[in-house]
Amino acid sequence: ELVPFKNRLTLVDYPFPKNEKSILAGIKTISYGENAHALRFAEASGFDDVVISNLAGLVSESAVSNIVWESSGKFYTPPLSTGCLPGVTRSLLLQYFGVIERDTTPSQLQESEAIYLVSSTREIQQVNRYNATEYSLSSSGVELIGKFAEWVRGNLEP
Repeated sequence: ELVPFKNRLTLVDYPFPKNEKSILAGIKTISYGENAHALRFAEASGFDDVVISNLAGLVSESAVSNIVWESSGKFYTPPLSTGCLPGVTRSLLLQYFGVIERDTTPSQLQESEAIYLVSSTREIQQVNRYNATEYSLSSSGVELIGKFAEWVRGNLEP
C-alpha cells in the first residue's frame, strides 16, 4: 500500500526576495549560502522550509525544492521566469502529468487547496501547513503521487 506522506511538512514565507533577473537565477551553483540561510530562518521560525518569492512578489521555489500547488482539481508550478531552478521532478510533472506553469503570489498560494514540494530526493511531498494555514490530504494529490512513483519505477534504468 502506498503511504504518500510520512512526515508533516511546514512552510513559512522567507523575507528576503530572490532576484529573478540575476545572471545566476535558475542556475544550480555550488554556492548554497542563500539556501542555507533560508533553511536556518525556517528552523528558527519553527518551520521545515520556506517559500521564496522574487522581487516581483511572485512565488519562485522553496530553499531545496520546487513548489506545486493544487487549485480546482489542477496542479500548477511557478514558471522559470520567477527564478526557480528547472528541477528534474518539476520538468517530469510538466511533461508527463499535466502540471501547468502559472505565476502566483504568496497569498494566492496560501489560498490553494493543497501545496507540494517536489524534487528528485523527495519526489512529491504534501505540505501540511503554510504560515498559519493547514492543508488536508487531497485525493487527487494522492493519485498524482502514486502515478508519479509508478512512472519513476517503470522508467528506472539499471
